[in-house]
Amino acid sequence: MKNIGTGKVSASHLEREACVYIRQSSPGQVVNNTESTRRQYDPSERALVLGWPRERIRVIDEDQGLSGADAEKRGGFQDLMARIAAGEVGIVLSLEISRLGRSNADLHRLFRLVALSGTLVCDEAGVHDPGNSSDLLLLGIKSSVYEFELDGIRQRLLGGALNKAQRGELRIALPAGLVHDPAVAVVLDPDIQVAEAVNPVFETFRRTRSARATFNWLLDNAILLPACPASEGHRLIWSEAHYSRVLSILRNPRYAGCHAWGRRGGNAGRADPWKAWRVCIPEAHAGYIDWEEFQRNQRQLADNHRQSFAATDGRTGPLREGGALLQSRAICGRCGSRMLIKCGGATDPKRVNERYYHCVGGKVAQAGKSCQTMRGERVDAAVADFLVGAVNRSNIDLALSVEEQVRSDFARADLQRSYQNREIITHPAKRSGRVEPSVW
Repeated sequence: MKNIGTGKVSASHLEREACVYIRQSSPGQVVNNTESTRRQYDPSERALVLGWPRERIRVIDEDQGLSGADAEKRGGFQDLMARIAAGEVGIVLSLEISRLGRSNADLHRLFRLVALSGTLVCDEAGVHDPGNSSDLLLLGIKSSVYEFELDGIRQRLLGGALNKAQRGELRIALPAGLVHDPAVAVVLDPDIQVAEAVNPVFETFRRTRSARATFNWLLDNAILLPACPASEGHRLIWSEAHYSRVLSILRNPRYAGCHAWGRRGGNAGRADPWKAWRVCIPEAHAGYIDWEEFQRNQRQLADNHRQSFAATDGRTGPLREGGALLQSRAICGRCGSRMLIKCGGATDPKRVNERYYHCVGGKVAQAGKSCQTMRGERVDAAVADFLVGAVNRSNIDLALSVEEQVRSDFARADLQRSYQNREIITHPAKRSGRVEPSVW
């Protein structure tokens, strides 16, 4: 210690505890930087030099492996603050102030508390009394420097990751269905049961154009979906289909062979979310769909995200349930807004089966009156007559092809269930993006 500062230590300080705070930012540092850990225990000897008996020296090392950027997650630091507030601590010792925290807000809260309780702060440079304005200024400058240093470290790490991502070399955890081969290239998972579970998601969405309908089809046919969650160490697991899981598959560009990075947040309702990504390299590796289909899927998902009243913005909105023939498809000829379905039973139970196409576009947009209301059976009858008149031989062929597609879907679902009824062997060992094929 360069300047021990024994003159600042009084008898009232010595009557209380000396707390030595020890912290390293990550488990890797705790394991590898053993010399730093050893040096952080040295302030215990300094407390002895300052006059504290060994039985009143407390070592707080509960926060080993935790970042100093957030005090709320550090139980040892919170315990230290509580002891200071209770007047039990005479001096806080640490190898350097940055061990106590990297956040200006956390450190200044600590300095204010130790000043009120008459507690000293000791680092490698000497003993500081936060109750003294000169010492408090010095501690404030140090805390600002440490916070700036942390931001610099963060920016350097982020810059290195960005450069590797722009070259397509950044190794990112892969979703289920994609693995790294020995050459670190991204390829389709050789496990056929994984591929046969991912493919139906895209094929069903291609046919239904709805994530909800895709989810319902998977659920109705008891199709399990694979996942490699970080909480499970990216180990391959199988679970019942969930709507959020279906959306994550449809929105993940890696399934389209795109190397993407920096795509968090703000993409839920956008038709072109890739424009906001920091790195987007299409056709960087093998995928289950091509980049053009991925773009179409994102536009369809954005179109389905919110059914707008105004139909002039190009949104068609998802098909809705109901007895009306043009449910969610009728457009008002006056204002261009999407018409709602209104049932007559709301005012008269005898008219419960009557339906009306009702436009509230003007009422919503301009606080005016409803544009128009018309009886649903008349509109539906006119549309039905038009459809019947348009049916010809080619339409019948199309209906037959749709029937064949339905049969094919049932066959695929049966095949997938046969895979999933067999024994699934997953390997919880380290998965560098790869799970060995299951042994049947």
